[in-house]
Amino acid sequence: MNPTEQLLGMIPSPFAKNKFEENRNRRELESAYVCAVKNKMALLFLGKLIERQPLSIWKQIYQNELARYKETLTTIAATSSLLSKGKIEHAIFKTVRPYDSATVDIDIIIFGNHSDYVKSVRLLERAGYSYLGNGPQSTTLWDKSVKIGIDLYDEIAVSHVIYMDKNTLRQSVVNHTLESGDEIKILNPEADLACIISHSVIKEQMYTLSEYYSFIQYLKKIDTERFLKLVELNNISSAVSCHASLTAFLHQTGHGTVPQTLQTILSKLGQYTLEPERLNENDFSMPHKYNLLTFARSLLETAKSNKTRKSIAQQAFKLSDPRFSKQFFRLVMEHMLRDTY
Repeated sequence: MNPTEQLLGMIPSPFAKNKFEENRNRRELESAYVCAVKNKMALLFLGKLIERQPLSIWKQIYQNELARYKETLTTIAATSSLLSKGKIEHAIFKTVRPYDSATVDIDIIIFGNHSDYVKSVRLLERAGYSYLGNGPQSTTLWDKSVKIGIDLYDEIAVSHVIYMDKNTLRQSVVNHTLESGDEIKILNPEADLACIISHSVIKEQMYTLSEYYSFIQYLKKIDTERFLKLVELNNISSAVSCHASLTAFLHQTGHGTVPQTLQTILSKLGQYTLEPERLNENDFSMPHKYNLLTFARSLLETAKSNKTRKSIAQQAFKLSDPRFSKQFFRLVMEHMLRDTY
């Protein structure tokens, strides 16, 4: 059994009953752990393992990961509080997952105009966050006490190309109370799932098991019609069809069923068989890199938006600058060659 299938069998789905195999040997567990780390779901894996084997050698690793997670939540709460006090309309997205996850960075959309975005950067810098760098549509700051990056987005984009319109998400901002009692601004499940999927297909061009479990967990929470409306508004039907098809394929493999809500989504958007076939041919190796055709198909659909078309034109213009194009293509090559993100 490959590591992906091991993880699918060890971590339950809310739509199926799992039978945890107690007799897994150390080598199998180590292989599953390495896969979990690559797929950005180490804490989820370790938590389920410790539930079954509380006295195992994995306990210290779990406690370290849990401490990291709690530190991250503290930074999320502090950052959201600073922005709220500064009257900055914002939402944390793709960060607070429907399961415990010690993320490597914190993503925040800044609503309003460009001056609000600039104000948010200055506000966090004055609060002690270090400036790391910026791209055409985002700025990265650093919390040195926790050693975590904070990405502030003026637009949800890859380089100059805007692939989701933040204005369509504005009405999806909700208050969320953390275990500590701190209140933060996040996106509702429908909007956050849409952002996770579009980020996976268009920006990262890679599908991880952390996204699989996010999708499966969010299926219990979303209003399907509201989710599909948001998908339509942002022209990401192709991306969601692809992502949902992979998710259904993995759930069928691990549990022998496909959740009814997921079947409904696929019946509306259509099945996309290319990526499940490629995943099967690659012996379920995860993370899974999308085919170039899948990326192009999804990006082309987002170009139906006038805002996206303008950003694509701006990207094309910037590529005429040798300095920009050299850096851009270097990053593209690194993007294509990596095993995870």
